[in-house]
Amino acid sequence: MRLEYTNEDFIFLFDFITEASEHLLGIEDNILKLETEPSQSLIEAIYRPMHSIKGMSGFVNLNNIKHLTHETENLIDLLKNDKKIAISSELIDLLIKVVDRVVKIIKQVNQQAELLRNQKLDSYVIDVPDVDYNDLLEEIEKLKKSDATDKAKKVAVVKPATLVGPSVEQKAKLVIPEKLKNEFIEETYEHLEIIDAELLKLEEDLDDENAITVIMRELHTIKGGSQIIISSIETDILQNPLNYIQKITHCSETLLQQIVKADKKVDADIVDILFAVSDVLKELIANLKNDEAVSEVPVNILVKLYNFTGEKPDDKFIESVQAEQKITAEDFAFFNTALQNLRGLLPVCAELITNPDNRKNSLKKILRALKTCLKAGEYHNKKSFIEFCNNQITFFNFLKDNPEQVNDAFIQSTIDDINQKLVELEKEYAEKYAKTAQIEEPQAGAAAAVSGPSVAAADKTAAEADMSLSVIKVPMERIDKLMGIIGELIVSKGTLQILAKEIAVKYNMIQLSRRTKEIADLFNRLSDELQNTVMNIRMMPVKNVFNRFPRLVRDIAKKNDKKVKLVMRGEDTELDKTVIEKINDPLLHMIRNSVDHGIETPAERRKAGKSEEGTIILSAWNQGNNVYIELQDDGRGIDEEAVKNKALEKGLVTETQLEKMSKKDILNFIFMPGFSTAKKVTEVSGRGVGMDVVKTNIISIAGTIEIDSEKNFGTKILLILPLTLAVSKGLEVRCGDSYFMIPLENVLETVKINKTLIREYKLKELFNYRDEIVPIVDICRVFGMCSIKKNEEISLVIVQYNNIKFALKVDEFLGETEIVVKPLPQMLENLPGVSGTTIMPDGRVELIINISDLI
Repeated sequence: MRLEYTNEDFIFLFDFITEASEHLLGIEDNILKLETEPSQSLIEAIYRPMHSIKGMSGFVNLNNIKHLTHETENLIDLLKNDKKIAISSELIDLLIKVVDRVVKIIKQVNQQAELLRNQKLDSYVIDVPDVDYNDLLEEIEKLKKSDATDKAKKVAVVKPATLVGPSVEQKAKLVIPEKLKNEFIEETYEHLEIIDAELLKLEEDLDDENAITVIMRELHTIKGGSQIIISSIETDILQNPLNYIQKITHCSETLLQQIVKADKKVDADIVDILFAVSDVLKELIANLKNDEAVSEVPVNILVKLYNFTGEKPDDKFIESVQAEQKITAEDFAFFNTALQNLRGLLPVCAELITNPDNRKNSLKKILRALKTCLKAGEYHNKKSFIEFCNNQITFFNFLKDNPEQVNDAFIQSTIDDINQKLVELEKEYAEKYAKTAQIEEPQAGAAAAVSGPSVAAADKTAAEADMSLSVIKVPMERIDKLMGIIGELIVSKGTLQILAKEIAVKYNMIQLSRRTKEIADLFNRLSDELQNTVMNIRMMPVKNVFNRFPRLVRDIAKKNDKKVKLVMRGEDTELDKTVIEKINDPLLHMIRNSVDHGIETPAERRKAGKSEEGTIILSAWNQGNNVYIELQDDGRGIDEEAVKNKALEKGLVTETQLEKMSKKDILNFIFMPGFSTAKKVTEVSGRGVGMDVVKTNIISIAGTIEIDSEKNFGTKILLILPLTLAVSKGLEVRCGDSYFMIPLENVLETVKINKTLIREYKLKELFNYRDEIVPIVDICRVFGMCSIKKNEEISLVIVQYNNIKFALKVDEFLGETEIVVKPLPQMLENLPGVSGTTIMPDGRVELIINISDLI
């Protein structure tokens, strides 16, 4: 497949790849949930991104993706709207295959595009292998023709009609400045993504005021962008997509403003229409991308919005409707005005009883709405409607002059009259226009939640409306480079402090030293703020990794005829991007082992008195300067005796040594290279490689790993990870002529004691620390240094690792400092007791002590 792009389109291709990949990841997660927790909301959550991918793929000429996602979208539509197919294992498998095939196509396109990414060319041509997807199309058709579908074929489906515009031959080309158009398209799609996300929140919580505010803000920004382009081009083409983008966003924004102003609740109907608005806007953006006039004018969505808001459509829109659907402009305007105002009267009439203190204002609103209806009736010569309006105006004028006459019976009778008139008008409207427009009118109850402008007109202030969300996409490599510079800056800032001290001590220039120290303090504060800001940019939620595993669990479980449920907790816990990248492989191996070896088959679980379905819990949480990730299952656990026998068999330990080892030490054998107690090797595990990879990767990022297991009850693996690998804090100490750094997150306190307080037991030094006996580790002895300090006072650093306390004996404390962690050279990477190095402001290289190795 040969693809050719202009410079601008080539940039958009990478945006498509990024956004489509995000959509696909979310779709896969929802497909898996659908199998176990079927719901309409999940179906919608699969349908919407599939629709988005279809639309975006058309922008970048990936017609294979467009065709496949279009057919899949039709399949989901049968499930979503008509219930013609059932949720089954076959459907879930097919949807996952579609996702995999689309991922494969995108991956191939991305690989070829990356080769040209840094080249500055006028046009870009890439050749990618054709990926066959006809087998999936056949499966889709086969599923559509299932028994359930055959039965459903007898049911006629009436779809809302759209106004047909000019034919393909008659389409007018829209002439819009390329740069202006592309910027608008890119920004609008980002705004629509935000709108979709906020609508999902609003669907879950209809009282979410923040979601409403964000949606209004995004709609207002899209409207403003379309107006700017409209004002800069010379075209009066009715089917210009920008005209409809502007109309739809304006009406949608007005709808939400009325709700906020009237302090009304959003209901499910409003959410549905806003989702429809988002979909229509995406289709219009597709027209704009291809410089095409609109072939199908979105009449339905506009009419729904006009009916909800009570706004009168402009003459051009009425003319377009009239031209194709033979609806007179006069009739359209009359029904639109009459229906909306009468619906708006119902809740205000009810307020005359429920809110007597506001009766005067309510009567004014009612009379104003009725007079609007009367004018519409008179203009269009609707005699029966004029008579109705005059009678109601007379009645409410009487109540206005005699408010004491207001009572339940009068008001209820009036509400009944209004409802009766609404029924008559709706029937007449349906008889005249249902066959042509097929416009689905909102229910009276839903419409009552939104008053038209004649009843409860409202406008938010310009300041609120002009608020917009500013987002800049920056390549990650730029942030990485910035973080590297900041790391060096953090190290360098200590030089000023050293300089200030040198000026005072060596040259006795106290004033200059003080001024230098003030500058150093300011430099420290600014560099700290800069570091924290960039760190926040680099932080990512662990769900970016977690979301990959539901599919993995399902596939392995299905292949092994097991039932496994994955529960994820704390997905919003954040970690530095570099740490996130490093933990994917360890978690992958851990979960594979858990499903393949840990969880038993349904028969084995029944025999053990367990439920047939095994449970794996993947959790993440923050604690201090670390993030904890725990994987726990309720499977068969690790057989401690089998581990012992394997360790003896491989010659890793003697029987005498084994007798003295703790359970924790024994279980840690599984992290040895080539160590496995599996009775058979499977496609995913059993070769003794995985857990070795886990430990190696975790140690490489200065993390630690713990394992605990109980036979027949399950296994728990805990990863303790640093928040970031870029910059951390340490306590500098001296041992003999050498200097070391102790990670500050492990330090509890520093103490100096008399050496007479130290006791020896079995060749180990101990002392009483706050009524707790803790062991002492002599750093000088560990690293083969000769201690210079020979006096009676001993310097100890009290450290803690996994709730285990012990003391490090040093010659001198030199204070806390910020450090940039550097990896050990390859020849020293297996050096015990050391996790990395750091460069000090004066150029010295210091080793960072690995506390876990000293235990």
